[in-house]
Formats: sequence, C-alpha cells, structure tokens
Amino acid sequence: MELNSGTILLRGKYKIERLLGQGGFGITYLASMKLPVQGPLGMIDSEVRVAIKEFFMKDLCNRDSDTLHVSVPSVGSKELVEKFRKKFIKEANNIALLQHPNIIKVIEVFEENGTAYYVMEHVDGVSLHELVGMRGALPQTEALRYIRQVAAALDYIHQKKMNHFDVKPANILLRNSGGVVLIDFGLSKQYDTEGEQTSSTPVGRSVGYAPIEQSMTGGISQFSAPTDIYSLGATLYKLVTGKIPPAAYDIMNNGFPQFPEDIDISVVRAIQKAMEPGKQNRPQSIPEFLHLFGEYSDTEETKVRIGDFYKAAPKSRIVPNRSRYGKIVIGSIFAGICVLFLLFWKFWPQKIDQHTDNERDVVSEITEVQDNAAFNEYDAVYQNACSLLYQGKYARAQKEFETAKKHPGCPPQNDIDVKINECKQKLAEEQRRADEQRVRQEEEAKLKTTEVANLLEQANETFNNSALGLARYEQSFQLYKKAKDLGGDVLEGYVRFISMAELLIENDSGFDANVKMMLQYAQQLNDTQKVRDLLEKCN
Repeated sequence: MELNSGTILLRGKYKIERLLGQGGFGITYLASMKLPVQGPLGMIDSEVRVAIKEFFMKDLCNRDSDTLHVSVPSVGSKELVEKFRKKFIKEANNIALLQHPNIIKVIEVFEENGTAYYVMEHVDGVSLHELVGMRGALPQTEALRYIRQVAAALDYIHQKKMNHFDVKPANILLRNSGGVVLIDFGLSKQYDTEGEQTSSTPVGRSVGYAPIEQSMTGGISQFSAPTDIYSLGATLYKLVTGKIPPAAYDIMNNGFPQFPEDIDISVVRAIQKAMEPGKQNRPQSIPEFLHLFGEYSDTEETKVRIGDFYKAAPKSRIVPNRSRYGKIVIGSIFAGICVLFLLFWKFWPQKIDQHTDNERDVVSEITEVQDNAAFNEYDAVYQNACSLLYQGKYARAQKEFETAKKHPGCPPQNDIDVKINECKQKLAEEQRRADEQRVRQEEEAKLKTTEVANLLEQANETFNNSALGLARYEQSFQLYKKAKDLGGDVLEGYVRFISMAELLIENDSGFDANVKMMLQYAQQLNDTQKVRDLLEKCN
C-alpha cells in the first residue's frame, strides 16, 4: 500500500505527488521539496521536484491507512525486516557520499512512519530502456556515448570498492540535456579495502544482464569489477541490437546469436568479451573494457583527413640506370625512401589522431559546459514555472513557461506546450467561475433589493394602519429590522419612531412605557446620540 498523493513528510518539507514505481524492497515516489530561496523581498519558499524512495517490503509490511505507520504483522518476520531496514539506511548514506555527474544524487536520508526514506534528485527524462522501445536499436556512436558515461560512473564507484549489481537500460536515465545518470543502487554492495563484503543487500538478478556468479551462493562475496562489466556489455548489446541480451547460461551453452551486419566488429568483440561466462576472462577493470573500443573511437573526420594526406603524397620518380653502380645507388635511395615512408606512415597518423582527438575533446568540453550552463538556466525558469502552476498562480506560470520555451537551453523534447495549455485551461476555468459568481451575485443583489423594497413598503403601511392599535408599532418595527438586516436603508423607520416618541412626550408631558418602547425601536434602527439622551431621561 503506497502513500497517497498529498501526503506530507518530514514536517512539511516534502509532499508526495504520485507513485513512480514499486519493487520488492521499496516504493519510489515523485514529490515536491520546499526550498528556501533568497528573493528581493527576503527569504521565500520555492518548490523543486525530487524522487523519494521508501523502505517497504511489500510481502512482509503493512501500513495503517490513518497514521501511515508501517508495521510487520508477522512476529517471525520482524527481525528480518528490521535487519534490512537498517541496511537500507546504511547503504543510502553510502550512496549519499557519491558525487559524480553520471550517478543519481541522494539529497537526504530520514526515518518516519516506522520506516526509512531517502530523497534523490528527480531526473526529468526517459530511461534507455524506454528510448530503445520508442526508437529501436540506437546508432553505435550514440550508444557508445551513453556507455562511456555509465562506464565513468562505474569506474568511480569501483575505485571506492563498491559494486552496483543492477546495471541495465531501465536503470539508466537520459536527461533532457543529453547526459545519462545511473540510478537504483538498491542491490549495490560495499566492500572494504581488501575486497571483502561489508554490506549485504539481498542479491537480485535481471535476466539477460546478470552474470552467472550473481545467481551462485557466495558468488559476489568479494568485490568484482567484472560483474558490473558483464552487465555493461549486456546493456550495450541491448542498445545496438534493440533485443534483450541472451541469458548467461545460454551464452555458456550455445554462444551468442548472430549480430546484425552493420555493427562494427570492435563493438561486437567488446560485447562478447564483456559477457564472457567466466569472470576471469572478462576485462578486469573499466579502463580495460573501454580499451576494446580503441579502433572504433576514430571518427570519420580523422579517417578522411588521413586518407587525403596519402592521396596528396607525391609519387617518387625513378630514373633507370643500366650500370650496376647506378642500380645500387638508386636501390639504396629507393630503400631509404621506403623506410622513411614506413616511419612516416607509422607515426604521423598517430599525431594527426592525437591532434584531432584533443581538438575534439576541447571543443566537446566547451560545448558541454555551455550546454549545461544554458540548460541549468532554462531548468531554473522551468522549475519556477512549475512551482507557480502548483501554487495556482496560472497567469505568472504561463508567462514563465513561455520564457522557458524561448530560452536557448530549452531541450528539443519537452512538455512546455502541454504546461502552457494547462495554464490556459486553468485561467479559462477561473474566468468562467468568476463570471458565474458575478452573475449570481448580481441576481442575488436584485432579489435582495426587491425584497427590501417590499419590506419597507409593508412596514410603512403597517405603521400607518391605526386599526391595529399599538400592535402596529411592534409589527412595523419587525419589518424595518428585517429590511435593515438585508442591507436596506431604514432611516425612514427611525424617523417615524423617534417622531412618535417626541409627539407622545409633548402630549403627555412625561416619559411613559410607550415613549420608551418607541425610542428603543428607533435606537435599534439607528443608534444616535439623540436617542440615547432621550432614553436616559426615560430611565
């Protein structure tokens, strides 16, 4: 049972928006986080989207629908659940220490509702699994660009003696900016400097992406980079073929299925090497794995430039000489030219490759920095617009979304038009409700005006109806009072009652009960100093 939309966590800091996914050990939600921001008028609360993972063993845990408290009904399972809950917290804290551009960032770890949570950055994009589902097999250059980024993330955690154990396209998210992020460290394990296991998250297996040792008891009791490299090779297989990788036992028994002919031989060999059934036969480190792509990393531009150089090389002209001495001299010169040519051919392309690679790396780095800066600026505008939309400030949100749409950092694939239409619909709905309320108020005002006019008319007629005797004053007062309660002008009623009181005082030369009654009616219709003075004389 997951948390409902609108659930508040950590004293209002986080608010659940919707469910993102659920596994055997946890539930992941999309949520908003309150973030204090310094504005021109002081500190204000902004909101940013985050992902929150909750520890919840779905086969063993229950949740109270009122208190949201997580409990374990089975007494025999309580110790097991508590053990894994503590490990969940420990591993979350370990992940929070990881700082790498291609690894999901853990913002905070906390306990609440009898369970544990950790908060991660929300990556607004698709997984590589979804990308392949939409587009089919990816071009090799694009697939290798993603694989190199994931490889950098794995190399980083491997240096810290940590294994991921669940590398697959579904756990690699593609940002709108083009970079990828490795997520879901739920199966990861930490090892000490000697390679011995220090954490014991339960071992899982993703068919097609997990090597044989992951299904063996004690198979991953020690740190093993080749285990993650197997999964990385399987991920590359999926990206370039569009098909689920063969299971490890199938590869061991039957070998690999036929690769498409358009896949480069170096890519095929790298996949086959990474997915060797025996981990001792795989690359033993990420740099060793990446080295398998060395030949394929040459760009077409480099190859063309080298080819043009050879095409432009002048051909040697040999003048025939019949003398033996001349033949020896010419042969020596020719041999020397050949040696120089071979040396030239051996070393010059490397310099060209190095030069173009360096240029390409510098340009790529500058472009990436510029693109990231532009995207960060765009993302700040976009997130602010989303916050305004969430707060119901639709006009301002629409304006911010339109600004984000025109920003240079706006990615080609976005949902801004959908957000703008949502703002327009909300504004139209607000205007419709406002119009309906205005019409309703006008109708109510007309009805009230008519009712007040009728009451005043009845009150005046009753006041003048002498056939009713003294009762006419009580009845007319009640009609005047009702008209006053509806917002009517009852000055005429006040004048009638105070005038009658003064007339009675003048005729009777004193203050009796009738005079006092008239003054009290007048005071309730209009409490003036004159009425108060006369009432004081009555008392």
